[in-house]
Amino acid sequence: MTVKISLATPTKVEKFVLEPYKVKCQDNDNERVYVAFLENTVLDAKNGLTNLYLILNEKNEIIGVFALSAASIKFEELNKENKSDWKLYEDLTEYPAVRLDLFLILPSYRGKGFGSQVLDKLVIFLDGERTSLMGYRYLITLSTSEVFDQLLLSKSFKPFPVEDVEEFRQNGFYRNTPEDTVKILRKELKKTGIWFYLDFGGL
Repeated sequence: MTVKISLATPTKVEKFVLEPYKVKCQDNDNERVYVAFLENTVLDAKNGLTNLYLILNEKNEIIGVFALSAASIKFEELNKENKSDWKLYEDLTEYPAVRLDLFLILPSYRGKGFGSQVLDKLVIFLDGERTSLMGYRYLITLSTSEVFDQLLLSKSFKPFPVEDVEEFRQNGFYRNTPEDTVKILRKELKKTGIWFYLDFGGL
C-alpha cells in the first residue's frame, strides 16, 4: 500500500475529482462541506493562489487531493513561568511558511493509512527543499475535524495556543500538552476550526 503525489492543473482536479465527488456526495451533509472547500480551492488554483496535487494509489487511482500555497505567520516567543510558549499576534515579525490549504482523502479510501503516508511524504519533501525554496520554517494548516486533529498531532504538529485555553488548564483537568490543548479548543471552547503548525526547525 503506497501513495504517489502528482502536481495537477485545476482543470484536471475539477474534472476527475470535484465533479464525481460532488455527484456522489450530494445527499451527504458532512461531505458537502468538503465539496465546498474543494470548489473554493480549485477556484484559488485557477487564480494562481495555490497549487493542487493529486494523491494516487499503487494502481494510479485518484484517492485524494491536497493544495499548498505560500503564507506567513506572525508570533512571538514568550517566557511564562520559565516555560517557552508560542502566542499568535497580528503585528509582529512575519515568518515565511507553507500553508496546506486542503487535505482530502476520498471517502472510499479513508481509514486505510493513506492520509498518514501522504503527510509523511509531504513533510520529508518540504523539510528537504525548504532552504532552496524560500527559507520557510513552518507548515501550517486548518483542521475542521477531530480525525484530522489526531493525524496532525501524530505527525508532531501543534495547535496555535489561544489565550482562553490557560484558564481551563488552571483547574487541573488538563495538562500542558498539544493533545490537551486540542481537547480544550474542541470541547470547552467549541472551536470548529483549529490552526496547527509544524516547526521544521524542531524536527
